[in-house]
Amino acid sequence: MFEEYAQFIHQNFPMVRIEGDNYPPPRPRQMLASVISVVKLAVMAVVLLGERLQIWENLNIDPPQAYIWATQNKVQRVSFAILLHVLHL
Repeated sequence: MFEEYAQFIHQNFPMVRIEGDNYPPPRPRQMLASVISVVKLAVMAVVLLGERLQIWENLNIDPPQAYIWATQNKVQRVSFAILLHVLHL
């Protein structure tokens, strides 16, 4: 992102000297982003493979309502999760 801005400024204002780099996010935010990404991928896997792997039967519990709701239209739910993943929400 920095390079794009620097290139734009350099094209419009060639006499301006630009120094810098992309600012890395703080470590806790990097970790949180990684955890959220893994959780989203795990949720997608459970929605897609939950019935085949018999997760809830193996745990001897009834599936949660959120799981039942998500499995009623897998394509829509997984597409939404992918969209969230791509947008980093």
